[in-house]
Amino acid sequence: MNNFSNKVLAVLNDIEALDIVLTRAVSLSEEKKAILEVLFVHEEKIFGLPDFFRFKETSEKDVADKDKIKKEIESKLIALGSKQKHIILVKIDDTVDRVLELTKGDESITVVVQNHDVITKKLTQQENLDIVSV
Repeated sequence: MNNFSNKVLAVLNDIEALDIVLTRAVSLSEEKKAILEVLFVHEEKIFGLPDFFRFKETSEKDVADKDKIKKEIESKLIALGSKQKHIILVKIDDTVDRVLELTKGDESITVVVQNHDVITKKLTQQENLDIVSV
């Protein structure tokens, strides 16, 4: 694994981890002069209770307010004083597959991930990824 990184990918699954993951990712991206990419993946619970208050017109996959999440991430990056270029992606489900797709064929990416037992374990099994777990 090389020590130079042209991209830092911050992977989030909940808003509560926003501070710790983005603080570390911003620090790394500025240190390495790398583009910061933030991937927020809302994982749907497989056996969750139905949302009785959802309007009938609301799609099953539209339960997360993507614009609100993007704005929250953007405001946190501004508060942290991030000066690096950044990209913010908000998706539903399949965190590991989405990370693998974004890092496919690129060994110069540092992935900053919140410590989530299942997701972190699957990502650390990938030999081509430089994983920083916070």
